[in-house]
Amino acid sequence: MIRSGFQKILLIKLTYSILIIFFIISVFFPYYSEISTYSIHSYKREYYGYFELIYGGWVGIGLIVLSILLLNSERATKSALLGFIGSALIIFNLVLRSFTLNLTIELWFYLAIIFLISLLIVNVFIIISREKEVIFRPISEIKKEKIKIEKPKEIDISWEKRESSKKQAFDYIKEMQSKTAELPYYDIISKTDIIRKDLDLLVKEMINNTEIFAKVRDFVILFKETPEEKKEKEVKDLKKELQYKILEADKLIKGNKLQEAIKNLIELKEIAQNNKFLNLLKIIEEKLDHCKNLQVKRVEKVKSTIFKYATRVPRLELIDISEKSAIDDEVLIEKIILDMIKNREINAEYFSSSKSIAFFQEEKPIAAPLQEGVKRLRVFLSYSTLDADLFQISDIVKNLETYPEISKVSYWQADSKENIVEFMEQTLKDCDVFVLFCSENSNKSKAVKDEWQTAFQMRKKGLLKIVPVYEDEHNIPVLLWQLLNVKFTRDDFNQFIQNLYEEILR
Repeated sequence: MIRSGFQKILLIKLTYSILIIFFIISVFFPYYSEISTYSIHSYKREYYGYFELIYGGWVGIGLIVLSILLLNSERATKSALLGFIGSALIIFNLVLRSFTLNLTIELWFYLAIIFLISLLIVNVFIIISREKEVIFRPISEIKKEKIKIEKPKEIDISWEKRESSKKQAFDYIKEMQSKTAELPYYDIISKTDIIRKDLDLLVKEMINNTEIFAKVRDFVILFKETPEEKKEKEVKDLKKELQYKILEADKLIKGNKLQEAIKNLIELKEIAQNNKFLNLLKIIEEKLDHCKNLQVKRVEKVKSTIFKYATRVPRLELIDISEKSAIDDEVLIEKIILDMIKNREINAEYFSSSKSIAFFQEEKPIAAPLQEGVKRLRVFLSYSTLDADLFQISDIVKNLETYPEISKVSYWQADSKENIVEFMEQTLKDCDVFVLFCSENSNKSKAVKDEWQTAFQMRKKGLLKIVPVYEDEHNIPVLLWQLLNVKFTRDDFNQFIQNLYEEILR
């Protein structure tokens, strides 16, 4: 019924507009047709009278236009009265001008009168028609009238019913907030039977209490984006951005730009952790581990190449290292070289201008004279390459070789070529003392495990001695617990060397 009423309002507005347009044409057309036929000074006087609407005519037209603009379900009667008054003023103007100036009444005059009378009929029809009154009146008044007719004694809606309607309206508005951007009042009223006054108060209260995020315009609730929706949208946008950056990291990995890829993935990991994007976090961690593994392999490949040629050539160009190791990242190679020199893994100097390494033979300290009948021992150090800096392996080698009782200290990074299995087999056959550096990394290393287990079998046959070195005793393999061992003390490195030396000779 409500929607039908609005359609009729539009039809009446259209009728209004058509009638007023035809009226204006009927008034002005004769005047302008005469102007086009004759000169401006020879037009016929009778048409001038219709054109000059000076006795309230223009005011009447203005009132009719205003009534068209104001016509809606709330102000139908007022609008019709304005249109009625405007039409009456124009008729009065036309009739008065015709008789006072003795103008000849032409066909155009009759047409104008017909259109104006039609406007009067429409306005009168709106005012007196009960059917139109039902259409234009607010539904709350219709409900009240219905109650009046059915129950003459109950003038007001009961308090319980009003509260129930308000509760239904509240729930309906909350529900529709997530489903639509606009919610007309008449839709709420038709769904819940709430009266207009209560609906106004309810909507204002809901907006003030931030139960809905909206504003009201022309009896329509215009919903805004809620903080939850805004946050949800921001989360979705952030996820999309992270997914895009993960794809960018993949491109860096394919382009062998591992350092940049690792840096970006670490940043993405932090964002994913902070926002609890568990699925994305898992993907990022997998890619990060993959990058790190690739980086470790690249580092080992570069180091292996440098160790291989360190004893063969006096100078090694950076471009040669890149070609022989198949690693084209010069920045990475340069960093590895500087770290190796800093950690004294190689005895060399790097020249950044020519991008080359100059190796020089380190002079070993002259050993003290060995007492007659004492055997010079060969020592093998077994450790995880990840612990080379932790246990200061290169410094241990230099210090142990100063003792006259020790002829040589072997360790994989300096003495191996490229095949670790062949190196381990040959070295274990020749060594007298096997020093195992126990740590979490060595326990995880298959190569270290193979070395000490082989050494353990040789010890059973009396072929060599095993000396475990530890920082945390829980990292010592169970089979070696009964052996004497040496604790690594980085704060007193010299004392550690002395303890290790004494244990080797014991």
